[in-house]
Amino acid sequence: MKIVTQQLLFDGQRQLKRNLPFLFFSILMPAGFYILFTRVMSDTPSTPQFAKRYLTSMIVYSGLISANFGLAIMLLRDRKTGYQARLRLTPSGLGPYRITMTTLFLLITGLTVGVLGGLAVVLNQVTLTAVQWAALVLVAGLGEVPLLLIGYGLSRLNREETLNLASNLLTFPGAILTGLWWPFAMLPHWAQGVGRLLPPYFTKRLLDAIVLAQPFAWQHWIGLLSWLLGLGAVGYGQRYLKKMRLTWHRSNSNGLNE
Repeated sequence: MKIVTQQLLFDGQRQLKRNLPFLFFSILMPAGFYILFTRVMSDTPSTPQFAKRYLTSMIVYSGLISANFGLAIMLLRDRKTGYQARLRLTPSGLGPYRITMTTLFLLITGLTVGVLGGLAVVLNQVTLTAVQWAALVLVAGLGEVPLLLIGYGLSRLNREETLNLASNLLTFPGAILTGLWWPFAMLPHWAQGVGRLLPPYFTKRLLDAIVLAQPFAWQHWIGLLSWLLGLGAVGYGQRYLKKMRLTWHRSNSNGLNE
């Protein structure tokens, strides 16, 4: 636990110093969109329901940015600079590093909920109970985990330019297809069919249920947990195959030496 705590403090300071523009991009840009669409571009005061729904949209949108642009690029740069290779040689390996990077971005998700929720309360008189605040943080964090797993996968790309292209192709179409930028019902039927299968859609609907004090729909929980378990299984399978390949190469090398 001490190693993980030290790694978290070190990586947190290191990443924040190196990536201050990322914090602007992942938190302040969704906050700006929230102000723009609920206050500036609205001729009449936003209804409480719209203000709450757009709050959840920007929370999920921030999570998309954090995972696809923030985490993926940080991991790629750490791999390119040899930082991950040096950690792999330590007794603890990459385990504490992966835990701290995931924890760091979950903390950013919690900060995003606080910033955007604060704007909703101050600007649009949105009222949320303590239970709703806690549920928002927990569900937003859970919904962020599949996106972070995708970010881990994107970080395996070899070039930052390719990663930026892939991140753009996943983030902005994903935001459109899941109804984060405008009402989901306005999308064509084929687009709605695609959007209903994506992780941000399930997270958005669960967050909507929280802020609107409505019951959860079980299919949204099943959808989100299916993504979580599926991506987790893929990640575990990749690590297992990599370990098996290394074992096979070592055994072959030993055989040749003999």
